[in-house]
Amino acid sequence: MKSFRRFLPYATAFALFFTVATPAAFASGNDHVGTAKAKEATRVVQTERTFQVDRTTQAQRDWQVDRTTQAQRDWQVDRTTQAQRDWQVDRTTQTQRDWQVHRTVPAKRAFHITPAKRAASIDGTAQGKGTFNLAFKNPGQKAKGKWTINIAKKPYKPALYQHTSKRVIGNEYYHFASTKQLSPGKYTVYGGFHGTVDGKKTSTGVVFKILVTKDHKVKRIN
Repeated sequence: MKSFRRFLPYATAFALFFTVATPAAFASGNDHVGTAKAKEATRVVQTERTFQVDRTTQAQRDWQVDRTTQAQRDWQVDRTTQAQRDWQVDRTTQTQRDWQVHRTVPAKRAFHITPAKRAASIDGTAQGKGTFNLAFKNPGQKAKGKWTINIAKKPYKPALYQHTSKRVIGNEYYHFASTKQLSPGKYTVYGGFHGTVDGKKTSTGVVFKILVTKDHKVKRIN
């Protein structure tokens, strides 16, 4: 009996502790479980957000790369097209120039026109039955060389009459050309000099028009 009385306070204290502590323990356990679930849910949401952001970012990068690539392709195409156009224009322009040169040079050769160095210039006249005169505009120049007279129906056409003198000294030259072989009408005359003037190599010329009448007289008309 004495032993039971001694044990009773302890039993009462234990029962009181068990009564108070047990709900708190269970409550603490439930709170722990709820916190874990909340953390898990937060982690899942955060993972989904991160995945969504990564996927959006990647999509933007892919779109940016595609747009840049397309822009580069378009630029390449534009540059290639422009280069082809420029090349076509250059080729056409060069072809036209070559054609112009080839057309002009043979015509000048046929008409015996030599590119002139304009250190000195000459003039020409025609009169009577076919007297042609070529002379330097500056009478004080000392000339030595050959004089040329060519007559054609039109500029750059083959010459119908040609004459080239021997090498002579003087700044004036006369030549009689028979015009009986020329039918009445208008003609183009080229007069040229090739030699030296005041000791300098010179090629110069003059082009003018003449009229051949029915009685085969000639006169300058321009």
